Amino acid sequence: MQNDAEVHKREGDLWCCISGEVVFTCGGDLVDPSPVRNLDGTENLDELKAKTIRRGTKIIMRPGDWLWIPPGQSHQHVCKRTGRLFIIKIKD
Repeated sequence: MQNDAEVHKREGDLWCCISGEVVFTCGGDLVDPSPVRNLDGTENLDELKAKTIRRGTKIIMRPGDWLWIPPGQSHQHVCKRTGRLFIIKIKD
């Protein structure tokens, strides 16, 4: 399963891999980004999504690995089988 690529301008993500193998793409540029829509229909310009990232760096996470993604950095992850992660969101 591959998630959409995203950028959070005001929060960082601290990921931990619990099981499986997950490939992150970090950095680079979102391809054709668009703002996330709030529940009221307005655009949230602090949250961008896209289908892919251009020129990102691949990082393979395995159980016990941690990954820090600072605010403003594009990221996306894919898992070919089953993977379990947890995330801690850290506001800027």
